[in-house]
Amino acid sequence: AGCDLRIRHSGLPIHMVQLAGREAAHMAEGARIAAGEGADIIDINMGCPAKKVTGGYAGSALMRDLDHALSLIEAVVGAVEVPVTVKMRLGWDESALNAPMLARRAEQAGVRMVTVHGRTRCQFYQGKADWRAIARVKEAVSIPVVANGDVGSPAEAAAILDQSGADAVMIGRAHYGAPW
Repeated sequence: AGCDLRIRHSGLPIHMVQLAGREAAHMAEGARIAAGEGADIIDINMGCPAKKVTGGYAGSALMRDLDHALSLIEAVVGAVEVPVTVKMRLGWDESALNAPMLARRAEQAGVRMVTVHGRTRCQFYQGKADWRAIARVKEAVSIPVVANGDVGSPAEAAAILDQSGADAVMIGRAHYGAPW
């Protein structure tokens, strides 16, 4: 059975596919399929805090076991020729702020960019994202770091870049349903 993973628009030159999972072989196969269907970049989701995702030991649950997370990263990087990126949170909870270590290990495994949401999994979307904590990830790696969390205006985009030292900004929920 065939599949079409790409919405083709002339104005959208880069096609990025995000994968979430817990099994290295499945993640590698998903990456191969996505790249074979034209994905230019594969992103590994290690940031989703949803219970239905973390309950399946995927998304931000992977931040509880960096060795397992690294096995998924290595499998995906080894499976494709296109760049691989990782989206993560600061850690599982306040007692395990391990994003700098995960980012460093991901870079060593061949990841080309990381995106960091400025909250832990246990915070979900409560409180304010800690933009300054993202700076510790930026200091730990030489690859580009994208900052994410509580960015809903140009002024907030400038502030997160200033406070985190990140190379770019990802806007998420702040513009869900109203991206203009």
